[in-house]
Amino acid sequence: MKDYTNLSQTQTKAGFDEGLRQHMLKVFNYMALGLGVSGIFAYLAITVPAFAAFAHQLRWVWFAAILAMAFLVMPRMHTMSESGAKAAFFGYAAILSIAIAPMFAIYTGESIARTFFVTAATFASLSIFGYTTKKDLTSVGTFAMIGVWGVFFAGLVNIFLGSPALMFITSAVAVVASIGLTMYDVQKIKQTYYVLGGGEAAGRAAIVGALQLYFDFVYMFIHLLQFMGNRR
Repeated sequence: MKDYTNLSQTQTKAGFDEGLRQHMLKVFNYMALGLGVSGIFAYLAITVPAFAAFAHQLRWVWFAAILAMAFLVMPRMHTMSESGAKAAFFGYAAILSIAIAPMFAIYTGESIARTFFVTAATFASLSIFGYTTKKDLTSVGTFAMIGVWGVFFAGLVNIFLGSPALMFITSAVAVVASIGLTMYDVQKIKQTYYVLGGGEAAGRAAIVGALQLYFDFVYMFIHLLQFMGNRR
């Protein structure tokens, strides 16, 4: 006689795993779209003179908008509608790319492309590890966030010091921090799905997760570019 209890458990687990797979695909698709939006706006801000002049004139507005999005809008994404969360995410991707576009004008297109592919390969490997590992990465994520804040404050100090050595150190710390954050965030996104199990809340969580991974990718890319980029 068949053990229908075990059969039902197996079917439930298979359905849940498929739901998790679809959830993670949605997260990475949103992240890829966010990177695409950033790429378009950064390209316009570098190559189109009128748009570049407009972006330069409002450079402090972009900076203020990034801070407002980071501290006022993003923490509320969990309570927004799914469409509102999407708008916030893609709006942030556009604003951030316009704000940092002048940095890309410093480097050659070839070195930017090379750094992007290195970042993508590294990010993919770290994502796979974060998804498959059984080790709790909470402590890794905590130390990585400490590193991010340390780099932020050191960067503020270096605005006044202008020290190349300090910039090199902070960039190295930032790359290490982005490695830890990527693994931790992928694991956290997976665990969040286990808690939510689907529905509208999981839809919003996918966008929030995409934003976290988008930040990890861009953060890693920017700081790797300072090591691998060839100046014009």
